[in-house]
Amino acid sequence: MLSTEFSESREWCVSAREFEHLCDAATAGGATPLSLVAWRHIAPSKRGPSVTDLDDAVGQTLTEGFYSTATQELTDAESGSLDVSYRIALEKLLAVLL
Repeated sequence: MLSTEFSESREWCVSAREFEHLCDAATAGGATPLSLVAWRHIAPSKRGPSVTDLDDAVGQTLTEGFYSTATQELTDAESGSLDVSYRIALEKLLAVLL
């Protein structure tokens, strides 16, 4: 289980599988730049990333990229194309970020 900390009071707990899926989707969809693809590999080794440790601009880019990707993935999921655990992880992420 990974814990992604967006602030002191906003934390998203998710499996490494779902985190990697979101990172891949965010990069593939252009929501996060390729320069942040390293987060996909670093986060599991650290038990999750802390956005608060990043430069403000980088943290904002990552947060906005995750938010827009989660929103798009859930919109696309209306056709039933997402597995249940990934859909739930995305819904939890949006709840944390709102």
